[in-house]
Amino acid sequence: MSDSRYITVTAEAHLTPDQLAECFWELDSDEQARFMARLHQVAGAGLGFQAIAIRESCERLNKLGEYAALDAFQTLGGHAYKFGLVNERLDEWGIPDVPRVRA
Repeated sequence: MSDSRYITVTAEAHLTPDQLAECFWELDSDEQARFMARLHQVAGAGLGFQAIAIRESCERLNKLGEYAALDAFQTLGGHAYKFGLVNERLDEWGIPDVPRVRA
């Protein structure tokens, strides 16, 4: 007798930016890191250009009094940048076997 409790369903869902943000926030840090890795794979060379476009959109919202987008973008980017600087210093100091982020 086959197990008929399971079915396969194919569906299409259009998530809003609010829903995507909530989904992302529900991920733990390892899952968020895997998300970032996949984003890099999907975007390829366009990721830097998209980051510029996102920054410009955040600045437009900021001028309208909606500060959260620019604050979040700067917070994430600022911490990533600072981590990269720390890694460069570790290289200079000759400290081996430390997980590193490379641009």
